[in-house]
Amino acid sequence: MSPIDAIAAIVRFTFDYHFNHPEFARLVSIENIHRAENLRQIDGIREHNAAAIAKLTGLLASGVKNGQFRPGLDPVELHWMISAFAVFNVTNDATFSYLYMRDGTDPAVHFARRETVTEAVLRWCRA
Repeated sequence: MSPIDAIAAIVRFTFDYHFNHPEFARLVSIENIHRAENLRQIDGIREHNAAAIAKLTGLLASGVKNGQFRPGLDPVELHWMISAFAVFNVTNDATFSYLYMRDGTDPAVHFARRETVTEAVLRWCRA
């Protein structure tokens, strides 16, 4: 898979995962309210999460090497961006759906948002 296709797959997977498991986004939100008190008690949590950053680092390096991605991209910032889009879609769905009369649980709306997010992330990465 090319670096562009791989990043797109990661974005889509993350967006779908949060959509299909809204309890995860809610759990993370609550943990943030508590300033990561529980997270700090999990041995090896940083090392566990380092695997995602290592994967993104390799994909970005490959994309820069073949001219698809611009140099200087930070894999942690990329992970943050993907997560931000995916989590916002879940945590703000009730208010967003009400205010703008778009049912975020409708598969067509979800798919359109997922593709918009994928395109936004890829445009940020591209050379």
